[in-house]
Amino acid sequence: MLIKITILGVLVLLGVSVFADDNVPNPETQNNVQFGIYSDLQVVDKNKKVYGIRCSLPIAENTTMMGLDFGAFSRNTEYFYGALFNLVGVYNDKNAAGLNATCIFHYTGWNFSGFSFAGIYNEVFHRIKGVQAGIVTNYARQVSGLQISLINYCEDLNGVQFGLVNIYNNGTIPFSILFNFGTDVKSK
Repeated sequence: MLIKITILGVLVLLGVSVFADDNVPNPETQNNVQFGIYSDLQVVDKNKKVYGIRCSLPIAENTTMMGLDFGAFSRNTEYFYGALFNLVGVYNDKNAAGLNATCIFHYTGWNFSGFSFAGIYNEVFHRIKGVQAGIVTNYARQVSGLQISLINYCEDLNGVQFGLVNIYNNGTIPFSILFNFGTDVKSK
């Protein structure tokens, strides 16, 4: 059992490092703990990176967050890699990867890789690779994986949509009830 947990931990760390590009922690700029009340009233300056734990009560904002993020609302002006659990939502200006779970909304401005759940509105502006789940609405331009919600929308799909209303804008069947599928994601 311990071997399985160790292997899983190594695979997760390797997976995060694949998405991390040049965001390798630097001890000179690294901050391990963040506690935010408002973006201008927090322990670590909002223009700094956090590698560790961030508590957003109610709001925390940083350029990059890598690690565990929890609280009410979080914003990352560059990147997020890790696990996020927020009551209200999260706003990522650029790319994000990992596990995202919010009660109300999730927005990533470019690409998201991993599992993303948002209760009311879940948007990945460009491409999601993995699972995009929600209770009410999912939106992504490109989906490589699974969308599951009452309403799912995408332009390009390489995977499956499950929901009451499924819109695959560039598909052979652009609208369907209960499920839709596609095998093409164009490079844009």
